Amino acid sequence: MSSTDHHEAAIAALREAVALESVPAEVVAAARATYTWRTIDAELAALAFDSQAAGELVGARGSANGPRSLSFEYGSVAIEVEASVDSRGNATLQGQVAPGKPSAIEVHHADSTEPFLATLRPNGLFEVVGVPVGAIRLMVRFSLGAGPAMLLTEWVTI
Repeated sequence: MSSTDHHEAAIAALREAVALESVPAEVVAAARATYTWRTIDAELAALAFDSQAAGELVGARGSANGPRSLSFEYGSVAIEVEASVDSRGNATLQGQVAPGKPSAIEVHHADSTEPFLATLRPNGLFEVVGVPVGAIRLMVRFSLGAGPAMLLTEWVTI
């Protein structure tokens, strides 16, 4: 078989693959199952403090409708988050990861397949705007160095 015949056979195979009407259900199921493994190497940061759970502290600091403070910890790394919800039901998350300089922070929402990406600032500060109220978790990725490559927080409802 000549190289031209190989090229024509490859093009024919590609045309046949593209001509499929839909992706078979078992392929979609396998892809979804594989997607859940993307965070298998993440270390889990535990919820250490929630101002909503500490009711007496919320009352002492101001209105119960004010910003909510969350703290997550893993080893020596702490993730501090303040969540403020606007009148449309969207949250702004502002926080800091210390120590360390994260290379990326994502907010995963239980009702969304796409993460919300944080704007990173110096000294581990970050902000995410427009996150719908609901169950969320944060994924923090670090540049190479000492400590974990990524941290994944517990799910919390904002």
